[in-house]
Amino acid sequence: MQQILLSQIQSGQSSTDTELSLQACGSAFLRTPWLRSSLDSSLVKLFNDWPSLEDVGYLHSIRNLAKTSSTGKMWEVVKNVNEYMINCLVQSGTILTGTKILVKALLTLWKRAADSDRRWLALSVVQSQIITTNFRCRCLNQLPQLPDGFVYSLRLIIQNYDEAPDVTCIDLATLLAANESSVTCWRPILRQMLDSQGQKLIDYALANLNAYEWVQLLSNLRKVFEKEMKDEPISFPAILNPELYRWVSNLEMYMPIISQLETDVRCIPAVRCILIGGDGLYGHLVLTLEEMLCILTFKMNGKIHWLPISVSSLYKSGLFMNALNFEGCMRCA
Repeated sequence: MQQILLSQIQSGQSSTDTELSLQACGSAFLRTPWLRSSLDSSLVKLFNDWPSLEDVGYLHSIRNLAKTSSTGKMWEVVKNVNEYMINCLVQSGTILTGTKILVKALLTLWKRAADSDRRWLALSVVQSQIITTNFRCRCLNQLPQLPDGFVYSLRLIIQNYDEAPDVTCIDLATLLAANESSVTCWRPILRQMLDSQGQKLIDYALANLNAYEWVQLLSNLRKVFEKEMKDEPISFPAILNPELYRWVSNLEMYMPIISQLETDVRCIPAVRCILIGGDGLYGHLVLTLEEMLCILTFKMNGKIHWLPISVSSLYKSGLFMNALNFEGCMRCA
């Protein structure tokens, strides 16, 4: 029967009935201890960690949910459960320690939480290989204690990743920034999303968020990754560049004038240039931008309704003129 089970799992056939039969057979042996002396040593070792009928049922539930997930089959989870079954029912010592620990953590979660949101999130954590086994186990152990609303929101956000990765990054940053106690376990998942999107996330944010939303996004990310940004700035994805955050922190006092500028469609390229810090945060343009914002803010506070400004004559910067195309675009409050 053990060979039949092994063959079924390796060929992708249904193995549920065989697993149940094997479990029942082994349990019968365990109820007759006088037979132990006649068993092969490998069987004795196997029976030392024999799964209960309840555990086998939970493992079937985990595997079935992974196979039929609405977001796509989670083959890593299925593979882990199959390896665990073989280790428990066929031959002990055939599974990696990390895999065994993960499946046991899943079993514990299944016993403690019956709701679909927590179970789906648990499968997502195990399926993901972007964080360490220890972190994944911490996420699984934390799930039962998390507020229902947070779990529901987290599931909806992560489910959306394949279709809208940029939106998912923004939404997950917002959720984690508002739930600091849950950040530790889920931060590595957001970090991997940011790494994967790279510059595309910045391009999406500048094209789809207004100035206040852009600043809020960076504020949320800084709240989530503050410690990491201090420890390892060189390896960060583009949107976690510390220079960008230093620049955006200077923008907060200029938000009224920036908001006025973005109401004029002619100024949209200029506003995007301002929000990102011009020429990549490493050249001289950031200084020019801040000088220009100071002047515009002063004019706005002075109630001047139209500012016929010539950027090239004021700052003698052809790069600035070409980047912003600011001529005739300075309407103030």
